[in-house]
Amino acid sequence: MHRCGWNCAAPEIPADSPRMNTWFDVEVLLNDIAQRIPAGHRLRVAVSTQAWPLVWPAPATMTLELLHGQSSLTLPLLKPEKLAGLKTSQPEAPAIPAPLALTWRRPLKRDREITHDPETGSISRVYLKDDGAYRIDEHGMEVDAWGTLTYRSQGEDPLSAEAEYRYHLEHNRADWNACVECDIRVAADAEHFFLTGEYRALENNQLVRRRQLRVPVRRKFV
Repeated sequence: MHRCGWNCAAPEIPADSPRMNTWFDVEVLLNDIAQRIPAGHRLRVAVSTQAWPLVWPAPATMTLELLHGQSSLTLPLLKPEKLAGLKTSQPEAPAIPAPLALTWRRPLKRDREITHDPETGSISRVYLKDDGAYRIDEHGMEVDAWGTLTYRSQGEDPLSAEAEYRYHLEHNRADWNACVECDIRVAADAEHFFLTGEYRALENNQLVRRRQLRVPVRRKFV
C-alpha cells in the first residue's frame, strides 16, 4: 500500500474552490508480483498525473505534490524461518501440447511510429499489431488478422487526446470466406467520452451487416 498526499490545483478550478490547494490522504493497492527482492536492492515508486496513451488523460492539467515525510510504502515480508524452507530448484516443465502445424502466408509483425510536429506541438503514435496470415494444415482453415492503434494529442492540452482503432479478422477455406472489421474513434471533452465508428461483417467479400456506433459516455473518475 502506498500512502501519499497530493496538491490537485488545476488552472480550470476557481481560486475560491475548496479543491484548490487541498491535501488528500490516498491509499493505493499495488499489483502483486511473484518476485524476491535481494538484500541491498532498491525499489522505485513512480507517481505521475498522466500515462497517456496507456491511461486516458484527466480532463484538466494538474499539479501533483507528495508529502515525503508522511508517505510510506508497505511491502509483504517473509519471515526468516519461511525463507529457509523455500525451494530454489526449478520446478518441472509444464506439459505443453505440440503446436499446430502452420503454413505462413504473412509473418507476424509488431511495429510503431511516433511523429512530432514541433511547430504545432502535435504528437501521433501509430502501433501495428499484425498477427500474420497462416493456414492450419490439419483442416485447411486460413486466418488473417491485423490491427492498428493510433493515438494523437496536441501539446499540453488533455482534451485534444484522441484514439483510433482499426481491426481486421478473416477466416476462409477454398470455397468460403468470412471477415469482421471495425473502425472506432474515441475523443473526449471535460464531461464525456465520444465513441464513433462502425463494425462490418462480410461473407465472400460481400457486406452482410454494418453497425454504426455513435455513443457518448459520461466521464466518471477519469
